[in-house]
Formats: sequence, C-alpha cells, structure tokens
Amino acid sequence: MDNKHDDDEISSVWNKVLAKIGYKESVSDSENNFIGKRLASNSHVVDLKNGVLLVEANHSGWIQYLRMYQNFILNWICSL
Repeated sequence: MDNKHDDDEISSVWNKVLAKIGYKESVSDSENNFIGKRLASNSHVVDLKNGVLLVEANHSGWIQYLRMYQNFILNWICSL
C-alpha cells in the first residue's frame, strides 16, 4: 500500500470513531453526534506508529475534548 492510501484509511477510521461520540438513538440525525462532527473537523491524525496514535487539533479547547473522550476513542479503535 502506498502512504497516501494509508493516510486516507486512517483519516476514514478517525472520522468514524469521532462520529460515534455523543450518538443517541433518541435524537434526530441533524442533532446527533454534534461534538463528534466538530471534533472531526477540528482535529486530524498526524501519525500512527508502534501502537501510538498522534492527533493534532487546531485549538487547545478541542484537545480538552479529545482528552475527555480518550477512553471512548481508544476502546472503539481497539475494537476494530
């Protein structure tokens, strides 16, 4: 596989994981996953090497959200 394909695949998985944050069946699609969608648009995976996922965000506030959801994100990635 080429590096561009790997980057696209990692980004795709990252967006899927974040889409699960805040998901509630009782909420409409337009209201659902608000924080996950915002996190996806304000963060990206920089590197994945030796089991370490390096994520960058465009503001320290988004880093706080990533820390808050860290266990959820790690558990979801490990379940793939």
